[in-house]
Amino acid sequence: MIKVDKHGTGMTAESVATKTIKVSIELSDLGGELSASEMLGDQEKLARLTSFLNTRYRGAATNFKISLNGSLVNIVWQAPISSAAAEAENRAALLHLRGKEYRQAVDRWEHAIALNALDPDMQYNLGLTYLELRETQLGITRLLEAVRICPIYKRAYLVLGTVYSKMRQFEQAESYLKSCLQLDRNNISALVGLGAVMSITRRFDEAIRYFEKAISLSPKEIRAYFGLGKIYLAQSDTDNANRCFNAVVKLDPDGKLGHIAKQSIKIESTAQAENSAADSSGASIAGITDIQELYRIGYQNFIRGDLQEARTAYKKYLAMEGKDADVWATLSSCELRLGLMNEAVQSIKRAMAMSPNRASFYKQAAMLYDIRGNAAEAATAAQKAMDLGKTDSITLSLLGKNLAAQGNSQDGLKYLQEAVRQNPNNLNARYHFAHLLISLGQEEAGRQNLEEILWNKIDSPLKDRARQEIERLSR
Repeated sequence: MIKVDKHGTGMTAESVATKTIKVSIELSDLGGELSASEMLGDQEKLARLTSFLNTRYRGAATNFKISLNGSLVNIVWQAPISSAAAEAENRAALLHLRGKEYRQAVDRWEHAIALNALDPDMQYNLGLTYLELRETQLGITRLLEAVRICPIYKRAYLVLGTVYSKMRQFEQAESYLKSCLQLDRNNISALVGLGAVMSITRRFDEAIRYFEKAISLSPKEIRAYFGLGKIYLAQSDTDNANRCFNAVVKLDPDGKLGHIAKQSIKIESTAQAENSAADSSGASIAGITDIQELYRIGYQNFIRGDLQEARTAYKKYLAMEGKDADVWATLSSCELRLGLMNEAVQSIKRAMAMSPNRASFYKQAAMLYDIRGNAAEAATAAQKAMDLGKTDSITLSLLGKNLAAQGNSQDGLKYLQEAVRQNPNNLNARYHFAHLLISLGQEEAGRQNLEEILWNKIDSPLKDRARQEIERLSR
């Protein structure tokens, strides 16, 4: 029997018959369907709970056991282990993975799954490997298959939630992260991930609860302290923000988060605190000479969305500390959102000059040049970002679109296709891919991609443009 311990897929060879995965769930975590009080002494409700759990969690199990221990539901999921041939392929794939030979690992797991498609471990590992290769949709597909086969496979829910969060699909991210917590209520990464999702969607009270629970379980969890600090800073709660940022600095004095937290700390008197609303006004900024205070004011206003005040503080900070490339890049973002395009370009140029090996700065420059319609500059910056390791869907789409705009249709098509393959929800990449296909005479393929935009759940003005293009093709 291959047993999965409470942390995942630790294996012991007690038997060769079945693969076993176990979880224990608090009745109160079952989403309100059936609580512990409803269960007590009620055989009908016990039968209903058993039916509910079978429906939700059995998946492809050949043997599925449920037992109760007070308020805990213990679930055992079992299925036959893979054949010797499939296991040989699996072991070979793991060796390739350890050597970071991701493509070879994919090939081996594809062969193993062809022999046994109902092994959740192999589906999960293949999904992770596709994600390493930046083949996001293929990775998601395999992870979804893992939880279809074994709906108590909690690590797959965590990874799905994390991936969807990075894709800024926060509804899906929240759903999968909560599914992970339902199976593992003390999972620190899921708690921090949900805190971040709630913070981004401005549900601050919920975010604070998730971050604080993560800290109660793991008192040295830097990400949770930093997330709390950002929330309190946005709420002008200086005391709590300082408390959290000081914890980050103590735990990560030389790290990136520690550096940002150190710059964000404000020391003020009670009288100053009472007038904190006025601290970030343009008039008061003019009288501030402390560079740390200027950084804090700029950062706080940037988080709040007070971009003009952020720009004023950052500009004065940079007049005194002009070699901070990160602040030049943030200033560029402020200026872009304020519509100051020329200034934004000049600021990001300063950032690139100071840190010529920062791929993110070249990506930011490519976005600015793309907005300005400077195809040659945008393509050059995007290519530099890729050369430095930034091979995400947005960078690929910037390069592809702007190569095509210069007449290099074939290379443009190649990069746009890869951008769409990496992230099918990158509607901007898909729209330009469709437009380029149509211009090259591949109208049917172009129409299919335009229809994909219309079917996508993401709300975007590109849907109107796609609809108009489809109507034009239909005339």
